[in-house]
Amino acid sequence: MIALRLHKTVLTFLLACLALGSAAAEDHTINIAYPKAPVTAGYKMGEARNPDGTTLALDSNSLLLNGKPWTPVMGEFHFSRYPANEWREELLKMKAGGIDIVSTYVFWIHHEEIEGQFDWSGSRDLRRFVRNCQDAGLKVFVRCGPWDHGEVRNGGFPDWLVNKGWKLRSNDPDYLSRVKILYEEIARQLDGLFWKNGGPIIGIQFENEYKGSVEHLLTLKRMGREAGLDAPIYTRTGWDQPGGQMPFGELVPLYGVYAEGFWDRKLVPMPAGYWKGFQFSKFRVDDATYAGLPGEGGTLDPADVGQYPYLTCEIGGGMMNSYHRRILVNPKDAESTALVKLGSGSTLLGYYMYHGGVNPDGKLTTLMESQDTGYWNDLPVKNYDFQAPLGQYGQIRGQYHLLRRLHLFLHEWGPDLAGMPATIPDQRPHGQTDFETLRWSVRSDGKSGFVFVNNYQRLQIMPPKNEVQFTIQLPSSSITFPEKAITIPSGACLVWPFNLNLGKGVRLRWATAQPLTMIDEGNVRTVFFAETKGVPAEFAFEKNRTSIEAPTGQLTQNDCIELLRDVKPGTKVAARARSADGGLVQVVLLDQETSLGIWKASLDGRDR
Repeated sequence: MIALRLHKTVLTFLLACLALGSAAAEDHTINIAYPKAPVTAGYKMGEARNPDGTTLALDSNSLLLNGKPWTPVMGEFHFSRYPANEWREELLKMKAGGIDIVSTYVFWIHHEEIEGQFDWSGSRDLRRFVRNCQDAGLKVFVRCGPWDHGEVRNGGFPDWLVNKGWKLRSNDPDYLSRVKILYEEIARQLDGLFWKNGGPIIGIQFENEYKGSVEHLLTLKRMGREAGLDAPIYTRTGWDQPGGQMPFGELVPLYGVYAEGFWDRKLVPMPAGYWKGFQFSKFRVDDATYAGLPGEGGTLDPADVGQYPYLTCEIGGGMMNSYHRRILVNPKDAESTALVKLGSGSTLLGYYMYHGGVNPDGKLTTLMESQDTGYWNDLPVKNYDFQAPLGQYGQIRGQYHLLRRLHLFLHEWGPDLAGMPATIPDQRPHGQTDFETLRWSVRSDGKSGFVFVNNYQRLQIMPPKNEVQFTIQLPSSSITFPEKAITIPSGACLVWPFNLNLGKGVRLRWATAQPLTMIDEGNVRTVFFAETKGVPAEFAFEKNRTSIEAPTGQLTQNDCIELLRDVKPGTKVAARARSADGGLVQVVLLDQETSLGIWKASLDGRDR
């Protein structure tokens, strides 16, 4: 009897274990609401219309090109840090990498190192650089200071200005008199190249990382406009808040994030709040500069922040090295933080740096930042490589292709994404050492959308997330996928769609693969996906609306969907979906490596 009772006890324990093992997957549920109508009025920008009638403006969701959402990609490239005779080739590399806008600092000390002697020649030729951008089909944001930083001597101020004894970065009349001359010089270089003239310049940034008075920023804007710096978008960096109340609509704040920074005084890896850049958050300010928890908000986000589109200008494409802190960047650092910003609601991915360079020769001094001049860091005299996607000699790094793949997605589905606010789940990581909670978000318009997942963090081995299944509670329906729970691998960064309209009358209910891009040939559309390595690729099509042919994989059905599973990646068509009206959509699933080699460009009048 004792043995029998013991056997019953063991049996009960084993059955309990089996019950736990076969229980329903951990259900990651999120509630989605219909988005609010965007704010469209109150922006005090420059001329929005160019000579052919094309308009460029903004609302609280995104930039607007001809009144329609535009979600471009921006990359920083400092013209005065690169040989002028190589600009064109490097700009074409940037465009091929998915860049739409080139942003560039105009460093005062590079152009007026000797008081009263402006130098716009050679690699300092701003006008020639902007024309090269236009020839390459790229738009331009000019970050015209007068203080820029950019790891340049005195933050870009010439020594003669620093030695005047004036109160710099303020409304000191003497200082402003010299800023006026600088702005007039810049405007002269850019004459006829603004959007209103049919040129590529669409944005002007005033100052940089500014904590002084609002009145000074507004003064700089007024002076810039008076000098002729007339652009559809006026911006400022948004992670440092100026003192006082900034009137709404004057300057659009742009944000950023870095995986790690050379400027930190601590020598241990990943100090401060850098880990927060790898977690989804509605808080726009880079959490490495603010001690708040992701998603909790804080005083550095102004009350009207939601009335501006979520634009970025400084997602770390790499990281510079200083003498006291030398950081080795992993290409996935840039991919992960960019994906997190996108999943957190951004509609402009802007990288600093996207292209590295070399400091030019100074006439009086070396031009790099140094502690001898009262600044924070000692930087190399010449090197400004930044370990960027494109290096100081134009070399291509791993993140170039990782980011280019993400840019393909944004160019294709970005306009839809602009109307999809980010929703962060209630259950999210509760602190720096929580590596077990899944990091994910959803962007949705209440009908369709995308799930973003990041299971990567710099210098941290993230554990796989087991038994993952998502439930998206939409206002009028619910969707749970995948059909069976899966494991999110360590290091995975992914975007999966739900209720995705593929066109031609075909709707994809969900997929466990990342959409990349698509092309049309006649009445046939081919949509390319990338596998999520380590996760079985499945495609669920709405039943009774399409007929599915699967050259590879297996088709099963239930009441709602036709499910294509066991799809093997390759360059051949994995599925054909034909709608009732005869439209045909082909699905191609690429493996991870091949997906990094897909390019899209227009040639002879059509996309290829």
